[in-house]
Amino acid sequence: MKRLLILAVVTTLAAPLAVAQGKAATQSEQGTVALPGPGPNGETTGGCWTGWARRAWIFSGGATSGPFGSMIEIDKKTWGGSFVLEVTGGMTGSEDLDVTFYADPGEVDPNDPAQQGGIVETGAYLTRTAGGEDGTVPPTSTLALVCLGIGTGANAEWSYEATPPAKKKKKK
Repeated sequence: MKRLLILAVVTTLAAPLAVAQGKAATQSEQGTVALPGPGPNGETTGGCWTGWARRAWIFSGGATSGPFGSMIEIDKKTWGGSFVLEVTGGMTGSEDLDVTFYADPGEVDPNDPAQQGGIVETGAYLTRTAGGEDGTVPPTSTLALVCLGIGTGANAEWSYEATPPAKKKKKK
């Protein structure tokens, strides 16, 4: 009976520690995208246009992404692991969020008014359905831009969760 009681106490105490350790390895972010950004040529249909939010982030020195998207830093421990981007609220309930990952989103260049130079995109998830995205965090990603598809709503609240890849067991 004592062994059973000790086992129950140890299990009860160890369970929260295991959960806490799992959460420590998970990257969690939240934010809001107020509006979809218009396309580079004034497009008002189609996908999620990252240019406005990416440029706002570049010109502000990383301080803001503006109302057209949310730039988040990527924890390199999650490279190759899985992520889930979920819509947690919105104006219409039909919000479609996409995510584009970057190793480098570009930099201020006085000789390039479009600020297109130096962009190194590592991956994009652009499913054209209401909701968010899920997949694998591309290796070498340092940032990700969450944006809202044109014509899919406004004030999209979101959460992003990424977990490191499963560790491979060493062969003996």
